Amino acid sequence: MGRHQKGQAVRNPAAQALEEGETLQQRGERRGGREALQCFEQAVSKFQEAASLSGSGETWSHALTSLGEVLGQCAEAIVELQACAPDAEQGRAQEEAARVQGAELYARAVAAY
Repeated sequence: MGRHQKGQAVRNPAAQALEEGETLQQRGERRGGREALQCFEQAVSKFQEAASLSGSGETWSHALTSLGEVLGQCAEAIVELQACAPDAEQGRAQEEAARVQGAELYARAVAAY
């Protein structure tokens, strides 16, 4: 790891994005509902960034595995939010849209693994 002028370690951008993604994922796991989904969606972006910045190797592999996991968590959160929605907000079309979106996220999760 490099160092900058004051002797502090310079962080690898891929490793930093990976760490930020993990923090967001953990935050989502501790929360519920829309807050959890927002954290998971932000974690997806960070894991994609980490994979893109690293290109290959251990960080890349870890980022893709984490991406697959958090995409699955996004899918679960979306379906759960729809199931918990008030009756006035639930309808056949909304339920189907949530299922389709969840299935798409699961497909992306499998591709990431």
